[in-house]
Amino acid sequence: MKFLSVSSNGFGFLRSNSLTFAPNFTVVYGPNETGKSTWHAALYAAFCGMRRSRIQSW
Repeated sequence: MKFLSVSSNGFGFLRSNSLTFAPNFTVVYGPNETGKSTWHAALYAAFCGMRRSRIQSW
């Protein structure tokens, strides 16, 4: 299975954002506080789930 892109809809501060992957290899980089770790957490949650202690009700 190969993922071409992912979209977020309300994960952390990611609101209606998308991330498109390159055909063979993708590097996510950027300045501090631009969402790199949030994208990592979103992808991890999508594939592995979230621990209940990490879920916050808004």
